[in-house]
Amino acid sequence: MAEEQDKWEEEKESRELLDIHNHRRASVHYLQAAIAVSDSQVQMNDKQHEIGQTNLTSMDKLPREVASELFQASQVSKVVTQKLAGFEFKEKTAITASEVLAYLKSIVHENSFFTFGQESERLSKLITKLHKYLKVALPSYQAKCVGEVGDYTDITTKEDIAKNEIIQTATTVSSWTDF
Repeated sequence: MAEEQDKWEEEKESRELLDIHNHRRASVHYLQAAIAVSDSQVQMNDKQHEIGQTNLTSMDKLPREVASELFQASQVSKVVTQKLAGFEFKEKTAITASEVLAYLKSIVHENSFFTFGQESERLSKLITKLHKYLKVALPSYQAKCVGEVGDYTDITTKEDIAKNEIIQTATTVSSWTDF
C-alpha cells in the first residue's frame, strides 16, 4: 500500500512538472508569435511604399467590398474635384497595390478605435480577407510582412523536459539613466 502511494505521488509530481513545463513553453511560444506578428506589422507600416511598387498578380480574388469601396471613393473624389478649375478627372479603371495597402492600413487603424461590436467584427473579417488576398496576390507583401507562426505542441514525457530548452541562455545588456 505504501509503495502504491509513493508511486502515485511520483506520477503526480511528474505530471505536475510536465504541465508546468508545457505551460511555460506555450507562453514562450505565444510570446514569440506575438513578436513575429508585431515585426510584420512594423514592416508593413515602415515599408508600405516599397511593397506597393510591385503589381498585384491577380485582381479576381480581391474582396468585392474592398473594390467597391475604392471605386466609390474615386467617384466621391470626382464630385469634389469637378468644381476645381483646370482639373480634369480621369475615370478609375484599375486598383493598384498601393491603394489596397493604404486601405488595409486604414481599416487596421480604424479597427483600433472600435474594439467591440458588429463593426469591429466586420473590420476584423475584412482585415483577414485582405491579408489572405495580399499573401497570394502581392509577392513583396509575402516576402516582407508575413511572419510564419507554427502550431504549439506539448511534450508528453518527463524525459523530454531535459531535451527542450524553453529559451536559450543569453546575456542581457541594459543601461539606466536617471535625470
